[in-house]
Amino acid sequence: MYGTVILFLVIACLGWIIRECGLKTLEHFDAQRILYTGDYWDEYRIGDLYHLWHKEMALSRDITNMRNCRSGRCFPIDLYYHRTHFPGSIAANYHRYNVNGTKKNKVAMMQAIRDYEKSHLHIPTDCVLHMRVGDVVNTNQTRYTKINDKPWWDRLITQLGTHPEIKTITIIAGMHKKIPEQKSIEFIKSVQTMLNARGYKVVLHLGRSPDDDILTAYHSKYVVSTGGGYGRLLVEFARDNGSEHIVP
Repeated sequence: MYGTVILFLVIACLGWIIRECGLKTLEHFDAQRILYTGDYWDEYRIGDLYHLWHKEMALSRDITNMRNCRSGRCFPIDLYYHRTHFPGSIAANYHRYNVNGTKKNKVAMMQAIRDYEKSHLHIPTDCVLHMRVGDVVNTNQTRYTKINDKPWWDRLITQLGTHPEIKTITIIAGMHKKIPEQKSIEFIKSVQTMLNARGYKVVLHLGRSPDDDILTAYHSKYVVSTGGGYGRLLVEFARDNGSEHIVP
C-alpha cells in the first residue's frame, strides 16, 4: 500500500516539474502542441507594452479586435488591459509601477520583474538562447528568426567558443497563436543538434509562460536572442541584471 502511495506521489511530482519547468519533448510533435503557450496568454503583449505603449498613444481598436492588428502594435481602449486581464503578471506589475504611463520605463519594469520573481522559481543555466518561432518561421522571415542565416549561427558558435564556462544552453521558445508548429519544431531540433554536436548540454523550455522565460533569462549568465520585440526586452533586462549579451 505504502509503495503505491509513494509511486503516486512521485508521478504527481514529476508531472508538476514537467508542467512548471517546460520540459516538453520534441518527439511526436504532430500529436500535441508543444510551442503554444495556451489560451490564457493569447493577448499578452509585454514586448509591445514596454517598447510602444504610453499613456497618450493613439488607440485604434478595442480588445475584441486586437488580434487583427498588424504586428500586434495596437492596444485596446482599456489602457491598463494587462493589469485587468493578467493579474500578478510582470505586465500587470509594470502598470502598477509605471504610474505616469511613461514609454519604456526601465525602473518600473525592473521592479515588476523583481516582484514577479518573489513568487516564482527559476532554473539556473549558463546561457539562454531565445528563438523567435511561429508565423515568422512558417513564412521564412530571416530577420527575427535567423532561419536561413547560416553566417549568423556560425558567428554564434564562434562566440560561444570564446566562453569555455558555458556548458549548458537553455533554448526558450513559444508562440501565442494556434498555428502549425512542425516547421518551428524542426528548426529548434536542428539548432539543438548543432549545439549538442559541439558538446553543449541543451535544455528546452518550450511553450512556457512569457514571464517565466523572462525570469530564466534574467538570471542567466549569458543571453542571446534571434530577435523580435519580446526578445529585445528579454535581453535588455537580463543584461541590466548582469547577464552578458552575446551578439553574433
